Amino acid sequence: MDILSTMVQLAAAFAVGFYYGRRKVFTEDSNARISRFVVNAAMPAMILSILNKIDPAEAEAHGTLVWKIFIFGFLMYAFVLALSFPLGALLDAPQGCKRVVRNGIIFSNMGLIGFPIMNALLGPIAVFYSTPLVIHFNLFFYSVGIYFAEKDAGLKTKFRWRSFVNPGLIACMIGMAMFLTGWRLPEIVYKGVDFIGSIATPLSIVIIGASLGLADLKKMFNQRIYYRIAAVRLILMPLLTFLAAYFVLKDNIAVSAVVLGAATPIASCVAMSSADKPSQNEFAAQMVSLTTLLSSVTIPVWALILKAVYA
Repeated sequence: MDILSTMVQLAAAFAVGFYYGRRKVFTEDSNARISRFVVNAAMPAMILSILNKIDPAEAEAHGTLVWKIFIFGFLMYAFVLALSFPLGALLDAPQGCKRVVRNGIIFSNMGLIGFPIMNALLGPIAVFYSTPLVIHFNLFFYSVGIYFAEKDAGLKTKFRWRSFVNPGLIACMIGMAMFLTGWRLPEIVYKGVDFIGSIATPLSIVIIGASLGLADLKKMFNQRIYYRIAAVRLILMPLLTFLAAYFVLKDNIAVSAVVLGAATPIASCVAMSSADKPSQNEFAAQMVSLTTLLSSVTIPVWALILKAVYA
């Protein structure tokens, strides 16, 4: 019932966004602007709000496991990065989009979709366990991910340290400081942060639905490459994550959290990083849209599998 209730809420927000996307109430420009607000304000606020609810004693009790997840997450990202080269070649992506496909294999929408689902099904501790993965996501995306997107577009890219400093990463670092020190936000600050964070999930799902509403659905559904990418992102990646986490992390909530994060669709920032590159824009947007749509089926399946394993 928890799984069903969560997915119904997400589906309702998705349907509203899709409808207003088809009606052109939302546009590509408005979606991009709202997405920046969600990524830079609402989502960091949601992360802080969730982590602030965790009891300091509980956080201290799980400290060793969090550091284990930190190391596990880095090695997993490095492994998937290496794996994306042969998998990307096997998927036979069109010329000029091969590295964008690698980004789709590597980066899941763990924050916008994964965190709300983890919080609903597993509780705030699952989000706490996943914060090290967000740090690694930023580390890899703002280096390798941006490099791949710009190389596909034939651009010369420069390494910039400031690219790593963003509100999502800052929120995770503050969350880690809460874990290490037991400090919590003052009540008046927490209420404001919680209020802003509460709109992150519905607004992000509405915008994802609107993006799909603006997409050329016939073209998207008729190209097999998108289904092959979806199979890798939604089935193979969470399966590999589960096999590794089951034997390394062992804790049922930690394993479930990282698997649910891996089971989410391609991260929206993969499309956003290609939005200003004409040859890659449509391909990346449709790749994200189809995996988002199909994940409404695959995420509940993975949740049920995890429930059966740890019953």
